[in-house]
Amino acid sequence: MVKTATIKKATTFLDDAEIKMFKAISDRNYSGYKELFISEGDSAISALDAARNVQCQAIFGVRGVVPNTYKMSTAKVLESDTFNALTKLLGCGIDKDFDLDKLKYDAIMLATDADVDGGERLRSLTV
Repeated sequence: MVKTATIKKATTFLDDAEIKMFKAISDRNYSGYKELFISEGDSAISALDAARNVQCQAIFGVRGVVPNTYKMSTAKVLESDTFNALTKLLGCGIDKDFDLDKLKYDAIMLATDADVDGGERLRSLTV
């Protein structure tokens, strides 16, 4: 039996507010340029939060060990809270439903501390 993962409806910025470690854009109706910072570690998240423009910059914090998803099935990837949340935050779907035009952000940045574990955690997100 093959398990598949689907997102039943398009997510909104209000749905995103329920995601742990996510600091949303302050104005839910803002239609201008939007950025998402994906960061690891409490110190990096705190620094970004203190310096961000809350009108157009959101932050998603990654904690713990992120699994390497290379050659994993989509269903297995989405068992990870981190990747499940990222799928919702980005808004462009997965697999056959993937549509880059639905991406909610104009720019996505990966931000880590200047230590070894920061690079290792987020490197798996970019494979």
